[in-house]
Amino acid sequence: MATDADGDKAELRFSIRIDDITVSISSPSVSEGAVPATLTFKVTLNQAAGRTVTVAYGVDGTDPGTATAGTDYTTVAGGTLTFGAADTSRTFDVAVTDDRIDEPDETVRITLRNPSGAGLGTATGTGTIADDDPTPTVALALADASIAENGGTATVTATLSGASSCATTVTVTGVAGAYDPATDATIVIPAGATEHAADTAGIVALNNTVDAPDRTVTVTASASNAHAIGAVTGAGLTITDDDPTPTATLTVTPAAIAENGGTATVTAGLSHPSSEATTLIVSAVPGRGASSADFALTGSTLTIAAGATASTGTVTIAAVDNAVHAADKSVTVRATAAWRRRRTSRSPSPRTRPRPERRSRSRRRASPRAARAPRPR
Repeated sequence: MATDADGDKAELRFSIRIDDITVSISSPSVSEGAVPATLTFKVTLNQAAGRTVTVAYGVDGTDPGTATAGTDYTTVAGGTLTFGAADTSRTFDVAVTDDRIDEPDETVRITLRNPSGAGLGTATGTGTIADDDPTPTVALALADASIAENGGTATVTATLSGASSCATTVTVTGVAGAYDPATDATIVIPAGATEHAADTAGIVALNNTVDAPDRTVTVTASASNAHAIGAVTGAGLTITDDDPTPTATLTVTPAAIAENGGTATVTAGLSHPSSEATTLIVSAVPGRGASSADFALTGSTLTIAAGATASTGTVTIAAVDNAVHAADKSVTVRATAAWRRRRTSRSPSPRTRPRPERRSRSRRRASPRAARAPRPR
């Protein structure tokens, strides 16, 4: 009741239209590892209606969201919310299920429908379930951690540190000069699993003819999936060498020289390559009928590079002339061969041998008998 200017009482009447009252739903979020892990949806009126208002709710039938009912959250049966005349808000909860699977954040969409006593404002709320699981990493393992270089094979398996919501593809990669992936180089770990025992990859060692220490390499791989994947930890592999220790041979060219200015060159070779450089220290000693005054050695070092079989460096033997008539004389040429990873060993040597004199002046003969270096131990 109200009073006018004359003091008379007058009755005022007004009404609120249904369209002026709207009901809306919120869009909450929660980490799946929260305690409690609950999505609390809040449904509100923009103002008190002064009368009873009801509204139904349930999972959106057209677009329910990316989360799976019964797996990621407790199935929402739906229901009806009732507002009293002075009420402006109501809530309901959706329980979230924690898991141990790395996955994208997921959603559940709740829709309001069939309001009574109010119109619809924001009719759909999207609840977000934030994943709290770490991105999984990949670890490789070998069934045999040591294989022979002449065609040895090994089986590779892969394990995730935690399950992923997506299938993960692991592809083994090769190491130049060590091994190649086999035909079956890919491992697929299914979604929700950490390994696939029935799916393995293979590698094949690469053979060569170079003597070398056993080689240790890391078997590596690339990994991918539709969500996220972490680093790959490789597995150590030893490839055992099957090549024999090379032997060194000295060669003197020419094998016979005249004493009046004759010169011979000493070279060296390996029976097959080594992975390391070989150094030979050359020496010469008098042989049959000769003395140190009959020749001169120039240079003393020959080097055979890693992977090569022929030497570099210059070592020569020059005859020293004299006026004495004598039989041909010999000079013994020998070398000490050294590998950095092995102890030094001594090699036998070519020698000069006497031969019948054909001219009035004698000459010295260098007979190029092969010198083999004992295998270093």
